[in-house]
Amino acid sequence: MVSSIPRVPFKYSDVQTLLFFPDSHFPKYTIAPKGRRGGLTKGAANAFMEYGLFEDFWFLPKGPLYILWGETVSANIDKYFERYFYPELRKMDPSQWNWKQQDRVLKIGRATIDFRSADRPENWEGLAYNIIFIGEAGIILTDNYLFDNVVMPMLMDYPDSKLIVAGTPKGKRTKKGVHKYFELYQKAQHDKENYRVVKFTGRDNPFIDRKELENIAAALDETTRRQEIDGEFCDITESKFLYAFTDEKHVIPTYTPNPHLPLLISFDFNKSPMTAIIGQSVDILTSYIFDEIEINNGSTPEVCDLIKERYKKWMGNLDITGDATGHNRSALIRGNLNHYRIIKEALELYDRNILVERTNPAHRDSQILCNSVLQNAKVLITENCTRLINDLHTANVDHEGELVKNAQMPLHLFDGFRYFIHARYGDFISSPRKYQP
Repeated sequence: MVSSIPRVPFKYSDVQTLLFFPDSHFPKYTIAPKGRRGGLTKGAANAFMEYGLFEDFWFLPKGPLYILWGETVSANIDKYFERYFYPELRKMDPSQWNWKQQDRVLKIGRATIDFRSADRPENWEGLAYNIIFIGEAGIILTDNYLFDNVVMPMLMDYPDSKLIVAGTPKGKRTKKGVHKYFELYQKAQHDKENYRVVKFTGRDNPFIDRKELENIAAALDETTRRQEIDGEFCDITESKFLYAFTDEKHVIPTYTPNPHLPLLISFDFNKSPMTAIIGQSVDILTSYIFDEIEINNGSTPEVCDLIKERYKKWMGNLDITGDATGHNRSALIRGNLNHYRIIKEALELYDRNILVERTNPAHRDSQILCNSVLQNAKVLITENCTRLINDLHTANVDHEGELVKNAQMPLHLFDGFRYFIHARYGDFISSPRKYQP
């Protein structure tokens, strides 16, 4: 009998217990906005295994139990199984569970847990479930069709079925209107009979290092901290890309670069214009951007010639970053070359001086990092960089957090700025101790 299996020694925080094992009132819809390191995924994995092994939970039916775990991408399913399920399963009798990796189905006790990803929505349809768990609702529920036409019908076959919508909020709106996750959260404020809200953050998680969490929180700008750490619904994608940038805090009259420290030059590659910004870091927190280059109908060699003319003292003491597409061969370049090979040869650099990733950072990631750095580090721009400063003020995002660019606002110097920030402060959020003064 399933009920005769000894209790597994899972540990839960108070908020995990409230979410997955309430004493009373477990309605059809549970909305669980969370902050980073809140323990949602681990709590859900442990709880669903317990649901399968035991039948004495007042809020669950007897007999077979069907659970759907909705994930963002299929690669995360394998990662989460290996990290959160398998270490506990291997402690159990192998006869109690079976994992079909190809189908991504876990059978444990009376429960069948199907893992499905939003990048393959066609695999969601056609089945009914007692419990549907969406763990990254801020991302998955940007697609109203998936929720309205796939998720909701799967809850119809069982009158006591339950939907748990959880995860870090990702704004209040999408391109198509109100974000479905925020819409459900709003409904829960008024319909207490059919909805409940269980909010939790890393500060509610006793199993993590609180000091490390606070270090991460301190590295974020205020708006991002409210969303990512406190689990609040914020309009983080509301118009301005660099909402932490101000002339008063970040623009200074002049800066004379130190001839003994290297320069960091960030390129953006376009025939009209070719652009670059020039900066220098003087300590772990402080950087200055003090020059900009913009050449209409220009070329990479022309930009390099101008750099050599202006900064002769730094030849051999330069680092380069910029647009990752510069790694590719281009119609703007003759022969079997790319932009960074031309820069390397023209400025007599080594491979170690080319600080460029293989792909450009996503705009959403850039927005979080750039605003966190602008608020908490010391990035200063001299007032002669007029085109860059204008770009930083005018760069906007749509409701999806994507940068708005067009012929009137090409934002090439802005792109150079964000590449500069990623090269200089790329681990600012993930390694906050490194940047403590």
